[in-house]
Amino acid sequence: MKLASACALLLAGCLVVRPIVPKRPLVIVNVPAGGMSLQTHPTGLVPIEAQVRGVSDGLEVGLTLSGGGSATDRAFSADSDATVLWEAPANVRGEVAIGLRAVDSLQRELLNEDRSISVDTVIEVVCTPAFVLGGGSATCTAKNAGTPIAVSWSAVGGVISSAVSATAQVTLPASPTALGVNASAGSYSGGALVTVLAAPVPPIISGAAIVTAGDTNVRYDFTNASAGLTYACTSSGVTIVTTASDHVLVDIGATAGSAALDCTSTNAAATSAATHFTLAIAPAPVSPTIAAPLFLTSNTGNNRRDFVAPNAALTYSCMTSGALTLDQTAADHVLLSAGAAGLSATLSCRATNAAGRASAYTMTSFTNLPPPLVTIHAPPKLTSGHTGVKIAVTAPGPLLCNVGAGLTLTATNADHIVLTVGAVGLARSISCSAPNPAGDSDSDSVTVDVVGGAYVELLAGACSTTPVALSVDDTVFTEVRFRDPRMVAVDRYGDAYVTDYEGNAVRRVRPNGATNTVAGVLNNAGTTDGAFGVGTMTRPVAIALHQASGSLLVSEEGSSSSWRVLRRLKPNGVGQFSTERILGNGMEGCVAGNGTTAKFKSFWGLVFADDNTLYAADRFASIVMRIDLSPGWPSAATVAPSAISASIFGGVCNMGGTAAMGHMRAAGGLYYDAGTTVAVSVDGSDLRRVTPPNTISEYCAAAACGLTFPRDVLRTASGKVYVADTDGDRIVELTNPVAPVVVAGMSGSASVVADVAIASARFTGPSGIAMDPYGDLIVVDHDSHCVLRVRF
Repeated sequence: MKLASACALLLAGCLVVRPIVPKRPLVIVNVPAGGMSLQTHPTGLVPIEAQVRGVSDGLEVGLTLSGGGSATDRAFSADSDATVLWEAPANVRGEVAIGLRAVDSLQRELLNEDRSISVDTVIEVVCTPAFVLGGGSATCTAKNAGTPIAVSWSAVGGVISSAVSATAQVTLPASPTALGVNASAGSYSGGALVTVLAAPVPPIISGAAIVTAGDTNVRYDFTNASAGLTYACTSSGVTIVTTASDHVLVDIGATAGSAALDCTSTNAAATSAATHFTLAIAPAPVSPTIAAPLFLTSNTGNNRRDFVAPNAALTYSCMTSGALTLDQTAADHVLLSAGAAGLSATLSCRATNAAGRASAYTMTSFTNLPPPLVTIHAPPKLTSGHTGVKIAVTAPGPLLCNVGAGLTLTATNADHIVLTVGAVGLARSISCSAPNPAGDSDSDSVTVDVVGGAYVELLAGACSTTPVALSVDDTVFTEVRFRDPRMVAVDRYGDAYVTDYEGNAVRRVRPNGATNTVAGVLNNAGTTDGAFGVGTMTRPVAIALHQASGSLLVSEEGSSSSWRVLRRLKPNGVGQFSTERILGNGMEGCVAGNGTTAKFKSFWGLVFADDNTLYAADRFASIVMRIDLSPGWPSAATVAPSAISASIFGGVCNMGGTAAMGHMRAAGGLYYDAGTTVAVSVDGSDLRRVTPPNTISEYCAAAACGLTFPRDVLRTASGKVYVADTDGDRIVELTNPVAPVVVAGMSGSASVVADVAIASARFTGPSGIAMDPYGDLIVVDHDSHCVLRVRF
């Protein structure tokens, strides 16, 4: 009524509101998508889908299910869809009603529809075990919502051996890999899949049966690996890094020995098969080293050299190069044959273990030594009553010496022995032996006579004033022959080096008198430089020995006025010398200069100063030359003549005269003493001293000297001065220039008298003089062609 009055008042402006009738919604139900039937889910929850379209505002849409079980209720408030979960009871079979209802805000029902859906029971078949070996069996159970239900049974690929209600026993064939098992209850059916497995086989392990200690990630393959199997390994002696589907990786320990792998293959049915694999661990190869000494004696075989710490589990292989031959390689040593001395010789060896792993080659260099040679440089006679007598011995190693009765060995040194000499008597023996660094040894024995007092003995040569036709070498001193011997130098062993003027060679005379040629070709003149046997000489005169290097310097006169040269004789280590010209171009003259331009006439005297400078007395040019041998002396393999320089130290070229005039006249032998050179003036029968710079003075005037024709002069380490007076046939001591003392000999002697007491000895032209390491004088008798020794 109030509403009507209000509208009347307004009249034309009054709006009449009528209720809006909602539009009827459209309901779509899709359960299931394939049709209006479903099966209960094994979990008991079945999804049901519904959609409502065309729902207006103000409408409420709901969905209900009936027919057993329970379901969620979902209201639709808009144009939407919904999924309702329906929990079906066990073994439900029949119809399920679905209700859909729509009302407006006034709760007026606009839609009320029921739909029915057919529901079948779902059967679940569970078989245990799910994996079996061929020929085995499985137990299968039919269930609905987890609850066993009675069914009838059938099998595909197998045989139902027994069935009771919800359970059946199925026997599986040997060959199939899968089997379907079916169960049915009425018109409903279900199934299960049982996998048929092959029986696992022991894995075949493929890999090295011998490995090297310390190796890592060593692979061993399963050569019969199957994808349906799993593999597991255990080990002893090695460490498993990883086990894969077809291999295993292991780390090898550091200790050699035995090891094992035990591997199993397991299928899905938990059935396993095992394999035991044994392997050996070889030691890691270590490059072998050779035990010292690394020396071999030349031209010898079967020299044994041991491997340091050899391993019996390793094998050794070696090869040689240079002057070395491999005779045998054993488990712990090699046998070698050495070539010539001085040549290179190397041995290369490696070790290989049982796994075939080889070490690096190690190279060992050997030194081929000359055969060991022990030489006792003893004179044939010793003077009774002497103490501290030194006998030089050359040996490759430590000495072991013995002496006979009448001699006493007081000291043994590296290169000599020291004796005390007893009473005069029979011949006495001295014997020494020594190994060389290669381990080979040699020995030498000599016999000496013990005599009383000083005497002169024949050392080598015929001692006859009649010249011989040819020079002769011999080990028996009485058979040795010289053709005009001139000068002499003695080494620390007592070996005397004599220039054989007409024999065209340098000869070595041992303390026992044995003589051999060491430079030049005996009885063959020549001017060729070269090794022993190749190098030739022509009329060698003066000689000087460089003790530290063992080299000799020799002057040569040649023939007529040609071949005036100075040669270096270099030792080759076996008692021989090569020849090498270092001064003079061959032509006669008096010219200072270097090794190729300097000229001289005839050096009759040569002596070394303390600084390796050489002084040379030129008889025919009447001068003393200073020859500077540096650089390269004495260690250089060769000496370039251009590096040698010669200058005039005393006198004036070709000018003879008095000392007051600064002249030398004819210079002969000379000695050096602390910056002073004394030369023998052979024509004036006196000795003259030369001091720098070119100062000439008398050492001993002719009247005071008492000399007739002095040829050579010697100053000993103790300061004594001896002169070989050639025409006076004597050895004279001139330590005191004004008081000459005749040591041995007599003027006017017609022949040499030797092997007698010193007072009875005679010379017939001594021209060269030197002192040996025993304090005896070695004298070259020029006119009688022999070498003698004066013992004190």
